[in-house]
Formats: sequence, C-alpha cells, structure tokens
Amino acid sequence: MTEINQQADLARDIIETTNRNLFLTGKAGTGKTTFLRRLRRELPKRMVVLAPTGIAAINAEGVTLHSFFQLPFSPYLPGVPNTEKRYGINKQKQKLIRSLDLLVIDEISMVRADMLDAVDSELRRIRRDSRPFGGLQVLFIGDLHQLSPVVKDEEWAMLSQYYATPYFFSAQVFEKAEMLCVELEQVYRQSDPQFLSLLNDLREGKVTNGTLQMLNERYVENFDVNNSDWGIQLVTHNWQAQRINDSKLEQIDAKAYTYCAQIKGKFPELSFPTEKDLVLKVGAQVMFVKNDAQKRYYNGTIAKVVEANEQNFKVKTVDDGRIITVIEEAWNNSRYGIDEKDGEIREIVEGTFKQFPIKLAWAITIHKSQGLTFDHVVIDAAKAFTHGQTYVALSRCRTLQGIVLTSQLTEGAIIVDEVVRSFYQKVHDMQITSEQLALMRMDYHLRLVEELFTFEKERIGFSQLHRLFEEHLYRIYPQTAASIESNLREFDLAVMSVSSKFHAQYQYLLKLAKGSIEDDVLQERISKGAFYFKEKLNQVLQFVSDSSDVDVDNKEVKKRLDTIGADLIETLTEHISLLKWVHANGIHLKDYLKARARVLMQKDKKSAEGAKATKDKTAADGSSHAKTKLPSEVKNPKLYAVLHNWRYEKSKELEKPAYTILQTNAIIGMANMMPQTKEELLNIPYFGEKGFERYGSELLQIIKDFANNL
Repeated sequence: MTEINQQADLARDIIETTNRNLFLTGKAGTGKTTFLRRLRRELPKRMVVLAPTGIAAINAEGVTLHSFFQLPFSPYLPGVPNTEKRYGINKQKQKLIRSLDLLVIDEISMVRADMLDAVDSELRRIRRDSRPFGGLQVLFIGDLHQLSPVVKDEEWAMLSQYYATPYFFSAQVFEKAEMLCVELEQVYRQSDPQFLSLLNDLREGKVTNGTLQMLNERYVENFDVNNSDWGIQLVTHNWQAQRINDSKLEQIDAKAYTYCAQIKGKFPELSFPTEKDLVLKVGAQVMFVKNDAQKRYYNGTIAKVVEANEQNFKVKTVDDGRIITVIEEAWNNSRYGIDEKDGEIREIVEGTFKQFPIKLAWAITIHKSQGLTFDHVVIDAAKAFTHGQTYVALSRCRTLQGIVLTSQLTEGAIIVDEVVRSFYQKVHDMQITSEQLALMRMDYHLRLVEELFTFEKERIGFSQLHRLFEEHLYRIYPQTAASIESNLREFDLAVMSVSSKFHAQYQYLLKLAKGSIEDDVLQERISKGAFYFKEKLNQVLQFVSDSSDVDVDNKEVKKRLDTIGADLIETLTEHISLLKWVHANGIHLKDYLKARARVLMQKDKKSAEGAKATKDKTAADGSSHAKTKLPSEVKNPKLYAVLHNWRYEKSKELEKPAYTILQTNAIIGMANMMPQTKEELLNIPYFGEKGFERYGSELLQIIKDFANNL
C-alpha cells in the first residue's frame, strides 16, 4: 500500500490520539489487514488482537475471544446467569486486561451480538468500570458484506428475545459505545473501474439485468475444469471442495507422498492452517497458505508439484513459473501474558503446528478464500446459500477477465441481507470531521489528566473501611474508629475538595493550549499537582496500613476487613507510584501510557515480593503466625502481646479457633486493667465463669508474672 490513504490515516489518528471506539470497514481488498499489521508494529498503546474463530485468530496473529475471556460456547443472555461450567480468568490475566489501552477485534462481522455483550460484561467486571467495555477503547475491523455470524436455529430462538439481529451492531453495548466509523474506499486488489463498479453493485445488492449480463459473459458452458490450468475453483460447500480435490488427486498416476505435521503443546484441530497429514503427488495443484518471508510466494499463490520425495517437494508457480523448494513453516497458537522483566504484553506460545504451507487447491470453499487474492479463478456460485457469498467469490480475483463461471448466475445467487444494507446507510452518521477529531483529542488528553487526579476509588475504599468499623468494630476499637472518621474528613478536605478545584485549573490550561497536553505551563502545573497529591496519599496509606491490620474474632468481619484494607492499600500504592512518575516526568502520551502499565505490573511484583519477604521473616523467626499488631486502644502493649501469643499457642494445643479460647475484647481489657484476683478478672468484658474455670489460673499467673517483672 504505497498510495496515501486518507481514510486509513484518519483511522490511525482516531486510534492513536483519542480514546474513541472505532469500526473500521471497507470493501474487499481495501487494506484492512495491512492496516492492522501496521498498527501492531507502530502503535504506542498497549493492545491485544482477538478474533471470533481459531483460523481468523491465527491469521491475525491474535487469540480467540472465547479463549481470552474464557467465554462459554452457549449463548449469552443479558441478565440471565449462565450455569455452564467455565474456567475463571486468573489474576495475571485480569491485571493484563486492566492495563490495556486498546482492544482490537478482527473479522467483527462474524461476532454475534450476544458475544459482544458478553465481552462487554467481562470487561466492566474485570476493569471495575461501568462504562461500555469497562472504559477500554475498542477497534472493530471487518466487512459485514463478506462474512456473517453463525447462529443455529435453536440458539436464535433464545437470542431473538433479546436481539433484533445476530449481527454485532445489534448488541446492547453497541449503541452505548458511541462508535465512530471509517470506511476504507481505495481498493488495491482491483484496478479496472468497470469491474470495481460491478463488485460494488454486488456488495450493495444492486442487481440489474446489465449486471447479470456482464457477469454471465464469463460463463463457459461445459468448461473442463479437470483439463484446465485456469487457477483454482471456488465452491459454496465443503463437500464439493473435498470431492473435487480427492478426485483430481486420484486421477494422477504417480506415487503419493504423505507429509505429517509436527504438533507441540496446545493447538486445537479447528485451528489447523492446513492438513495434519498432507498427501501430495507430482502434478497436484496446490495453494500456499502463508506469506513467504523472502516474498517468493504469498498466501493464495497457486502452484503445481513438479518433484517430490519422502522429505520434501518442489512446486512451480502458475503465475510466473518460479520453481520453489518448499520448506516447513510453523504456526503458533498463542495467548497473551505479561513479561515479568519489563511489564510489557507478550504473546506466549502455547503450541506450534509445523507443516509445509501448502494445501490441495483444485478447489476450496468461498468461505476459506476470504482474504485471498487470485489472478485466475473458476467459480461455481449457483448454490450460494448465504449473505455475501457470491460477492466474496468474485472479489477474490484481480480482474473480471480472470474469472470463469461454471454455471450462470441468477439474481437469487446474489444474496444481500437487508439488515446489513440498512446498517451501512447509517454508517455515514458515524463518520467525523477534522474539527470533531481535534475536539476528541482534547477530550482524550483531558480524560488522561482526570484519571490521574481522580481519587474516587480511594474515597470509596476509605468509606467502606469507616463503615465497617462503625458497624462492627467500634466497641472493640473506639479510638481507631474515631480516628478513621477524622482522617476520612481530612481526606475529603485535603484530597477530594482540592482535586475538584484542581480539575478546573488544568481544564482551563488545556483549553488555552488548544488541547495540547505538551504545553509547558500545563505540564508544570500537572507536575506540581502530582507532588501534592502524592504526599497526601502517602499519609493516607500509612494510616490505612496501621488501622486495617487489627485482631478480629468474627471470621466474616475479618474477611471483609482484610479485603477492604488490601484493595485500598493496592489502589493507593498504584496511584502514588504513578503520581511520583508524573511529578518527575510529566505526562507525555507515549511514555505515560507505558509508565502507567508498568506501574500496574510492578505493583503486582512488589506485592509478590512483599508476601515472600513476610514468609521468609516468619520462617526465620521460627514462628508460624504473623507478628501481633497492637491497636491504639491498648495501654499496655507488652502484656497484650504476651496474652495474644498465649492464646495462639493454646488454640494450637487444643485445636480450637483462637477466638473460642479468649476474645480479642477480653485480651484488650486484661492488658489495660491487669486484674490480680478472680473478682477483678471476671469484671473484664467478654470473659465469664466458664472461661475462668478453663483458663483463669493460667491467665492470672501470666499477669502476675508480668507485673512482677515491671
């Protein structure tokens, strides 16, 4: 693609400089695949590429939607719980998803509406964001006139209660996502204006007598496919292609050679790019199914086998007569993961399929010809049975003269879904002007700064901690509860209120800078703001770390406290690290996006290292329980620690939960009051006659020994 393509440049600009969602479409041969490859190489945003099927994912060098999100294969019904057994998304994958800037779905036309809603539901859940797709920018690539979603009758019986059509644009999330659209118009596969016009009419279902007459001029009655070198035959059904290929191979009077694929790791059979056991003979017509790094052939090159032995074979290309010694190629079945060294997203190979990049090709189905280009092709589309099938077949060829029809086309063979045609009439409303794009860039920059200086997540976590102490722990820890309430008020004044005022400042500066985040004055203000809020959050982090780590006997309350505390500490730690980076470096789009993702990954690594350090320290101390955390309510911390350790050892000895031996409230009371007699001990709250009968003598002796050593 050497010509300047304004639509492609616009699409690239939208994806790179804004956070708006985009549907990239275009006729066959307009460079959608080329656009995606360039995007993967050059875009600074963290992205993953997904596709609806295994073959589409392999071709796009991505992974399937089902495997990435662990989606069940049953229909997704909005609001209806799915009882199908499924594997959960592990923590590393969740962190990866939260760190993404862009999600690309290739061949979007094959994605059903319910699958898109399922993806939206998972993204909102994992990213903890109620916006469409969890606030993640999405790019959809595909042509609705070429491939349709597959939906069985029994599935549609359920789905039709929720969706107007099976297409992705009928998903409930689609309208909410405020999708933009760019349609690539420059066709690179064909250059003949008359042929291009004909294909466009077929694509849009504008079938006239003139259109059919022009096409049927390519019909050759009784065309002898068996004795023709006229390229490859495209058929509508798998059984037709299989029958033709088997018959043609059988007719060759030569030795058959079988080449077996080498499969390692996980590589689903449905994703095999060619035959597992490839049977060839000298004289067989074949097609390459992969692009050559040395550019001797491309995906779709037709050739004839001219030499063969047990190890390999040679072919002669039909178009230029080049002799090629074919060597094995490898395809990877990958998943996305995070590189622990640099926090970058990497494709982790789970399995490989190694085989000669060849398949028998006297005939293939129209569906499998998707994305291929031929100089000569024989087409039998009389049995076309689905939307866009005839258009796909005819648009594979570079020229009209390169096509031979084995049966005449009728109007019934040219099927166009009226729903798709209606949708494309609305596509123009989804396109934008350069002025709108400038405003979107400004909005994106504003959102990046807003994201950095928004502290709602911390406020929610802090409020949850306060509410938990007020409802369940204020009697045991009244001072801590009061301190949390006081610090929450201070947080509202020093963080929430100040950030609201700061928002007005950087919004005004960004407007003065005409939306440019690179403005020096704006960058200086952002840096100073980052320092201020970093210091405030550090104070909050220290306080929360101390307040949330207290003894609680009630298991359910303890679990909630641990979860709330850990989540709040995690959020604060992440935010502080990012603010620290911005204070030192400012916000420059490419570097900031990388730093933001790196902070997420480093946070996980630090958490793991912290857990390991705690474990190592515990082992070194020779103890099997964490160091006692002393609440502020305890006036005699040393005695509290002694009693706490006694309870721990007694619970191990009796094999009972610690709180059934002695409640935390009682330990605090004994440490503060230091009772010396039975009467004084029984006056301690949460300690009664039964407790005294079992442990009273031991406890009085512990307290007496402690008092004597003061």
